[in-house]
This record gives sequence, C-alpha cells and structure tokens, in this order.
Amino acid sequence: MTRALVLVCLIVTLLVGIVNGAGDDGFNRPGLDLPGMPIPAVPASAEGCEQMCDNDPLCWAWTYTKSTNGCWKKSPVPPLYQDSDCVSGVKGRYLLEPTWYSFAPGTVRSGGWLSSQLEIQATGLAAYLADFWPDIQDSIWIGGKTQDPYNFDERVPYWLNGQTSLMFLVNDTAAGPKITRQIERYLNYILDHQNQNTGWFGADCCEPWPRFLLLMALTQYMEGKPETQAKIIPQVELFFKGLQKLLLRQPLNGWAQYRWQDLLVSVYWMIDYHTRHGDHSAQNFYFDLAEIIRSQGFDWASFYTSPQFPREACRGACPSYATHGVNIGESLKSEAVWHRQTHSMLDYYSTIQRLAIIDQYHGQPSGMFSCSEHLAGRNPSQGTETCTVVETMFSLEHIFEIFGNVSHADLCEQITYNALPAALTGDMWAHVYLQQNNQINSQVNNPSIYVTDGPDSNIYGLAPNYGCCTVNFPQGWPKFVVRMYMRPQNDPNGIGAIFYGPNSIQTVLNNNNPIKIVANTTYPFQDTITYSVQSARGFNFYLRIPAWTTSKASVTVSNNKPEPLTPGTLAKVSIPAGSNTVVVHFPMEFRFVRGVNDSVIIHRGPLVYSLYIPSKWTQLQHYAFNSSDWQIRPTAPWNYGLKLNLNNANDGSVVFHSRGLQGPKVWTEYEAPVYATVKGRVVPQWVERDGAADWVPKSPLMGSGPLENLILYPMGANRLRITDFPVLMN
Repeated sequence: MTRALVLVCLIVTLLVGIVNGAGDDGFNRPGLDLPGMPIPAVPASAEGCEQMCDNDPLCWAWTYTKSTNGCWKKSPVPPLYQDSDCVSGVKGRYLLEPTWYSFAPGTVRSGGWLSSQLEIQATGLAAYLADFWPDIQDSIWIGGKTQDPYNFDERVPYWLNGQTSLMFLVNDTAAGPKITRQIERYLNYILDHQNQNTGWFGADCCEPWPRFLLLMALTQYMEGKPETQAKIIPQVELFFKGLQKLLLRQPLNGWAQYRWQDLLVSVYWMIDYHTRHGDHSAQNFYFDLAEIIRSQGFDWASFYTSPQFPREACRGACPSYATHGVNIGESLKSEAVWHRQTHSMLDYYSTIQRLAIIDQYHGQPSGMFSCSEHLAGRNPSQGTETCTVVETMFSLEHIFEIFGNVSHADLCEQITYNALPAALTGDMWAHVYLQQNNQINSQVNNPSIYVTDGPDSNIYGLAPNYGCCTVNFPQGWPKFVVRMYMRPQNDPNGIGAIFYGPNSIQTVLNNNNPIKIVANTTYPFQDTITYSVQSARGFNFYLRIPAWTTSKASVTVSNNKPEPLTPGTLAKVSIPAGSNTVVVHFPMEFRFVRGVNDSVIIHRGPLVYSLYIPSKWTQLQHYAFNSSDWQIRPTAPWNYGLKLNLNNANDGSVVFHSRGLQGPKVWTEYEAPVYATVKGRVVPQWVERDGAADWVPKSPLMGSGPLENLILYPMGANRLRITDFPVLMN
C-alpha cells in the first residue's frame, strides 16, 4: 500500500473518530489472515469477533464483516482501509517493555576523571553560548531576533537536549547554578509562550522536527524534576494534539520525515506515563498518533538493503536525506523504537543488519562511520560529523535499552571513548565539524576531499562549516553518564553496570531495598573497577563483559574467590546484604584490527591508539570568553609505517605505558594517563592530497630511513593523528 493511501485511511479514521470497544466501525484491515478465515462470529456481532481474537494467542487484529457475519483473525496488524461493511480492531495494543530501563537524570553520578570531564563541559563553550552567541543568546525561541539559517529553528532545541541532562549531573558543582538558571529560563519561556490554539512550541514559521528535540529536553527535565509533570504534561499533550491535526493536513516531509524515530521516543514516553497513571483513553490517542508518524516516515528498514544505499563515497547524484550522516546515525534505532509497538523480531534483525552494513561500507577505526556530509566510504581521511557521533551514541544507548545486546553497548562505549573526545579540544571550548581518523592538519582546505562539506570543516572552533554541532555535541557525555547503570525489566531486585568509568548511584530497588554503589577506577585507562556496595538486602548485580577482554576476566565479591567472566556476555552476580567490595577485572591486551589496504588499527580495551603528531596552533579568530577558531599544522612527519608482528599483538612490538592521572584534561596528549610506544619508518609514497592524508598505501611495504621510536596516545587525546597505519615488511 502506498504511503499516501495509508495516510488517507488514517485521516478518515481520525476525522470520523475511534470507537471505544468493538473496534473501528466502517473500516477494514484486509490481508494477513490466519489460516481458515473467515469463520462465523459467535455471538454474531463485532463484539463476538473481538472476543474470538482475544481468546486466540495467534491473533493480533480482526475484521468483522456485517453482511456475512464473517470474522477474520489476523497476524500481524494490517493497515486500515475505509469499508462501510466492516468493523476492525487491534487486540490489546500495548508497548513492549524495554529490556533495560535507564534512570532519571541525576540518579547516576560521575566520579573521578569523568566528573572533571562534566565540569569542563559545564565551564566550556556550551555553558557560555547563551552569553554571546546570537543563535542562542538572541534566539527567536526566547523572544529574540535571531533565526537559524534555512529557518530550521534547531539550535536552541539541540542545546537544550544536551544541557538539560548536564544540569542534573553538575548541580552540586560551582558551575551548577549557572547551568540550571540557563535551562530553566529557556524552558519556562518556551512553555509560557506556547500557542494555546495550535499547541505549537516556538515560532509558527518552522518545520516540526526541531520540536522533537525540545520534547526530549522536556521529558528529561520532567524525569529529573517529577514535581514539574503536573504543569508540563498538559502542555505536551496540547502540542501533540495540535501536531496530529497538522500531520493530517501536512504530512511529515524533509528532515522530519527521516527523523520520525526521535519523535516516537517522546510519543512512547507519554504512553508509558499514562500507563503508570492508568489513563488508557490517552494511550489510544498516542497509539494512533504513532501509526500516523510511522506511516509518514521514511522506510529505513528497506533502505539499507536497497540499491539506493551507497556502497562507496556518496558523490554526484547520490546525496539525499537518506544518505545524510546525522539522519543515518539517528536511523540506526528506528526499528528498535518501533519494535515496542510491533513486537516483531523483524525489527531486531533489521537493526543488526543495518549496523553490519554501515560498518562494512563506511566503517572507521573509531567505531563510527564516515559522513562528510553524506556517507563517504572507508577512507580513514574522510570526515565524520560531530553531530553524527553523538546521535549514533544515543541510538546505540536506546538500542541496548530495547534489545539488551552486549555488542551494542560495547560499540557505544568505543565511540564514546574515542570519537567523542576526538571531536573536541581538551577544554571543550572548540570542536570540529568533521573529525578524521587520519587527521594530519586542522586548517581551511580548498579543495578538500569531503563529499559535500565546506573547506573549514576540520578546524577546531566555534561553529566551523555549520552551527548545528556547536549545540549538539553537549548531549554526548551527559546522556552516556545517565545510562551507565540501568534497571533490568525482568528482575525488580537487580541493577546493571552497562557502561564503565568512575561513577556512583544511590537508588531503591523495587523490593524496597536501598542500595549505594560507588565505582572507583580510571577506566578506560585501567582494567580494574572496584565497587564499594551498600545494600539493606541482597540483590543481583549485572555486569556487561566486553567482547574485547580475555578469558582471564573475573569478579571477586568481598573475601570470596574470584569467579571467571565470559567475554561478550552479561554476568549476574549475587551481592549479599550489608557492605561489600566487588572487584571487576577486565584484562586489556593489544589487538590488531585490519583496515583498508591491509592496514592496521591498534586497540587496547575500548581505546584505539593513534600517532602523536607534534603541531603548531594558530588562532584564526577570537569571539568571546575562551572561544576561538584554531588552525593546527603538523611540525613533524606523520606518514609512518609500523613494524609489527601481526601474529602476536602482545609480543612487545607495541609497549603499553601507564603514568596515572596527570590532570583533569585526560583527553589531551599532555594529561592522558596512558600511552604506547612502537617503532616505525617514514613511508615517502604516502603523501598529502587536498589537505588530507591520501589513502593508506597497501601493506606490507618498505619504509625509508632508520626505525624511529613513535608515541601513540588514545585517539581522543590527539587533535592531529594517524589511526590507520600501513605495516612494514619484516
């Protein structure tokens, strides 16, 4: 059925009104019949057919034909068509519960170096945009005169989406009051100026999709401050009712059509809210709205296996909304989100499949994929947009919540500890629009190698190339910290450590069991995490065991013997009542992963290691406070091949060094707690092209000159770097 026909059917349904009980009178759901249909309805009525479906575990939906007393049981749920001879219904619509539930913002707290990282963000660029950048300071969202380019109206919602989570994580720091005042000033203005006739938030000029971001900011705010729900919920309801009317006149298009899954996140948040409060009539409205949104949204499930999906850099006629990097990052979770309503395992398979496909054709050493602005192939000198990094992180966090796969959490953690810090300066006062895994300079390049992005895309600054990442990067660290612990859906007396790092949580499990957990560690820079645990009664502590660790991984509870852990699984550890110490050990060894042209990427634990390239920083422009644009040029060779034993990554050809915490800016070469050393030679034929390192030459190869001692830092600690190396002949 065409998208337009689905829309017409839904419009008619909603204009006529949904009938409570015994389905929708005047509508048919043809197709997807169970074997042997139709059968006579007993009793001879729509109610009888509905009851027969309710009593059949294979039946998901039903249609009753008035003229023949026929009952058609169906599975799964077909689309709705107008038919005066029919009555149709869906059996017991409900949302599938996630496998894991995240806690409200502020429940999980950071510690150690991770607290320093959040405080750096709370005193960095994102915290001062409201003081000097017109797109935030003078935005039309708060009655100002500045509107985003192209009337997207996106920048304040992007900023609120990230900084709202941060507000709850730094509220006990010196920077906390400033962040709280900013967020509440903007949210309160937006809520106080809602259009009471249409329910619209913000100016009437602009398309819906930035409101998807605002809704996520509002739901985070209500989770962190439940006392605000009584005021805000009715306003969100008014918006959704107005949005439904708008979509019946003007279907999703442009960015909104491709980002529908982010809207569904908030629609389902409202269904969950009403489920907790027993308001089933409100649930029905949101289920209907979700069907409209899904029917109007782009079909991501089909796209990834279609001829339209690019298998190489997207040039010429290729670029479209579907190949746009940020849309791709957000789309990774589309079927995982929709799965809560369909309950179909096809959604799971589609999610697994698209992650494999995007990595096969566009994967990068950091765990991300290339997109400059559109999908750009496997060249490690191609760019990855900073917005795409944080949106991919959020998608993977959400995918894990729904399905609970360890591999998705592993990938999310790898991206967080490599691609995210690589996009930012150590003080978080500047960012790149495009990061490169092989980034040999940060300068204006014209011409450049990028698919469509501008010449200043890889300088570190206020708003290089385009200002969306200026306001979107702040969601990365806070949302990750919020989800470091989660609650398992099937164990009310359990809690899971999903992402690792220094942190703590204090909460009450569902059996009225107060617990407190404090993780002492410098992970991902060290391989041991020591948990101090206090609980009134015993509970189950779930641990994600990363696939990259070894068979020597173990957990020790207090004075008991160490218990082995299996890589790539989820371990369930019983914790007795009282005070306990839980020591988790994930041995980290070097791993060689082969890249393009038989190159090598060096991994250890969740970190990827990159060549340190000495450099010179030149200020291009100063804006306000500590905000400037920077050019960074190498002052030493970068084109090295490495001498490695590819059969044994831990034979001493790469040497690990730990020097402990050197300061709060762990993602800089000056204060990184760890580094590695390796030997290599210059490869003269590996040259610069259009301001970037050319494709990595085919390995193995001959180098030139003497072997040199080279330093490798974690990728996120280098602004200039080589991450994908050619290998020297033995």
